[in-house]
Amino acid sequence: MSGGTIFRKQIADNGFGTGDNCLKIDGNYAYQVPFSFGDKWNKIKFGMYLSFVSGASLNGGTEADNGYEDAGGTTNDTFNWIGLVRNANTKSLPLDVVNQGFVGHKSHAVYVQNNVYTDYNTLRILDTNQSFFDGFADSNALATSTFGTSTLSTGLIQDDNGNIPTIYKQDGSVVSSPSNSGSVLETGRGFCAYVGMTFEVHDKGSASQKISMTMHTSDNKTSVSHATSKIANVSMDSLKFLMNGADTTETQATHTDASNSAPNEITGLAFNNGTNAHPLPDSFFFYNAMPKARPRIHAWAVKKFS
Repeated sequence: MSGGTIFRKQIADNGFGTGDNCLKIDGNYAYQVPFSFGDKWNKIKFGMYLSFVSGASLNGGTEADNGYEDAGGTTNDTFNWIGLVRNANTKSLPLDVVNQGFVGHKSHAVYVQNNVYTDYNTLRILDTNQSFFDGFADSNALATSTFGTSTLSTGLIQDDNGNIPTIYKQDGSVVSSPSNSGSVLETGRGFCAYVGMTFEVHDKGSASQKISMTMHTSDNKTSVSHATSKIANVSMDSLKFLMNGADTTETQATHTDASNSAPNEITGLAFNNGTNAHPLPDSFFFYNAMPKARPRIHAWAVKKFS
């Protein structure tokens, strides 16, 4: 059964480009691709051009009900999982009993709003003390490592340091949504954003093996905010140029907030069972749990440093 759609979208600034393929991931489906180098890595950087559409739409965005949508955030299939997994014959979600390991970004909700505040238009975890989103709410996404049904470590991803943009709304004169293929407006605000993550193994192969995770902000690759992101050329060549150039390694702060008292271990997410190291992840993984939002991957790549 198909869980997504291959869609051809024009990318030229003048609206007359030949187009490029992108993948729209349906709700409660995952996209998983093994790396050519398998688990033979110490440090890698993952990057992708990402936009969001709504429901059955291939190329248009609509506002979520009541301004926000929530996938639930209770069972493992009601969270979004974006990062690295260990490949296996039986495909599974993180926290499934047969899952052989995940490290990456975890979220379940988004507030869709034409606003430059960093609390808007990004994938989030709703804090336990927070019943709704607002412009001053301190909600964050989580960095996490898991193995089988166990969560090994968590870390908070700071509001303004790399939370994944999910702009797929168009309202009035502010365009923060994918626009029609071939339209000059696809170079307008909100068409697409860059998402980058760096993973590095520490104490590899030992009982204390950890994986650090650094999110790369999209803001300084595009414009001053998620709501004014301007990436029109979403080709693989463009992505490689960005990953090898403007997207330099960034420092992920050990962010904390009053609503989440768990220690922030993003600089060293455990990937061991206390006695032995777990085998490293060897595949890219993107699971979409959102009721309406549909991620659309235009290009992705992984760069191996060592």
